[in-house]
Amino acid sequence: MQLAYIFTVGIYFVICFLILLFSMAKFFSRNFVNPQAFSVNASRLLCTWDFNITNEKAVRLKQKNLHTQIKEGLTEVNKEVLDFSVMERVLRVAIHLIAWVASLGTAVAACAGVYFLSINNLKLFVKGYRNDLEGQAAMLVLPVIVSLLNTFIPFFFSWLGHLEKFQTPAQHIYVTIIRNIILKISIVGILCYYWLNVVATSESQCWETLVGQDIYRLVLVDFIFCLLGSFFGEFLRRIIGTTVCMKLGLPEFDIGRNVLDLIYAQTLTWIGILFSPLLPGIQTIAFFIVFFVKKVSLMRNCQPPRKVWRTAQMTTSFILLLFCPSFLGVLSVIGVTVWRLKPSEECGPFRGLSSMYAAVAGWIQILESYTASKWVAWIYHNLITSALFFFILSSFVLIVTYLYGQIIQGRKTMSKLLRKQIANAGNDKKFLLKKLRVQQRAKRSSSAVGGRGQQRSSSPYHSSRQPAQEMPAYSGREFDRNQNTSYNEHPFSAEISSSSDFLPGWEPAAPSRSPGASRAVALALRAREAALGEDGADRGGFQP
Repeated sequence: MQLAYIFTVGIYFVICFLILLFSMAKFFSRNFVNPQAFSVNASRLLCTWDFNITNEKAVRLKQKNLHTQIKEGLTEVNKEVLDFSVMERVLRVAIHLIAWVASLGTAVAACAGVYFLSINNLKLFVKGYRNDLEGQAAMLVLPVIVSLLNTFIPFFFSWLGHLEKFQTPAQHIYVTIIRNIILKISIVGILCYYWLNVVATSESQCWETLVGQDIYRLVLVDFIFCLLGSFFGEFLRRIIGTTVCMKLGLPEFDIGRNVLDLIYAQTLTWIGILFSPLLPGIQTIAFFIVFFVKKVSLMRNCQPPRKVWRTAQMTTSFILLLFCPSFLGVLSVIGVTVWRLKPSEECGPFRGLSSMYAAVAGWIQILESYTASKWVAWIYHNLITSALFFFILSSFVLIVTYLYGQIIQGRKTMSKLLRKQIANAGNDKKFLLKKLRVQQRAKRSSSAVGGRGQQRSSSPYHSSRQPAQEMPAYSGREFDRNQNTSYNEHPFSAEISSSSDFLPGWEPAAPSRSPGASRAVALALRAREAALGEDGADRGGFQP
């Protein structure tokens, strides 16, 4: 029973550790190590729209979400660097310091109040109550106060963030998340100190049961406050914003606050698994209910957030917060409980032992007496309890991490060089295409000029020559150069000779490609030759 209890809890934490580690590595590699592995902007513009959407409200919601994603990308590219004066910088630094002092002071005051309230409740529990109803009501005071602090103090932190006037929405989001996680982890840390140092050393006959009951109450009250927050914070807010005060409008779904609430609830579950083994099942059911309630509230009561969210990077940040302060802190609490604290003497599977880990040590001693199981004892003494082994293992992990980091850095450098090479190749192609277009234009212009010059040189009449004499009037049909008439229809066609010698060395030009133009030119030339021939005949026959 003892070994099954310890090994079950240990395997559960090992599985959670591996899941968190691989998830964090995957998201970190995708969003920070190589964030440009694929073209996000192209996929967002070309592959984002879902053509299966037919509801008008869903279409508008999808459009707003796409608009928000495009704004995310634009804010990454177009970052404004504001130039403040010296006085403005001093004023901003002073405002930031005052806000941090106020937030940290609020967290310290909340932790102090929780601690003294816990001490008072323990004293009243030891003394006893008049009846069971009064005792149960008194034991619910601590969870209710803790849930109220976790619900209302984040609104104060958000108000401080608006007063600070950050340059970018991302700074406001990250600062608010850091303050909220400090508050929640501080409260959980104070409660763990109260359970391990006050309750475990008290006069209670079964302190593990008392700790398990406290954690169960905290989980249950936190679940109720989540449902009430969805009702009062979103449903009533929608009614007020749409009927009473139209300027308020629909509320926004606060992603950061809801995710931090989930981290807080998961932290309580991890702590309580050692004292209340059925708590993970209860929390799983609660998470399912919270998920569907939040989904319905989001679709019916809320509007898309106006803040620019980098959802992928924020997912990595939330997993990191779940791993580093939450999971590692829970491991330290479980380690102190298993190795250092003495179990209760009258209840629990580990009663009568000096610590929970003593059950494993006793099991190893039993295995040493069996020859077939000595290898298990050897692994325990030389590996599990050996400081040298853990030193070598830690060194190996650090070396592998360093080498992996160098490989990633080299891949990032190579990726940048390849992207730059692709950009340079594109610029080279643009330059070559530009030069090719210029040469094509120059070739076309030169060919056009050459064609005009050749046409001018082939023409039988130059501009320096005298104009032709007027053609005599004919008694026959009027001559029309645009008509496709034969040459024999004109009265002078019989007298025109193709071998006229009034222009020595002249050869008739090649006919034009246009039939109408070539006939008109031929008629004009033959008419001129006929006129000149008649003039020469008259001069030759005249005798003064």
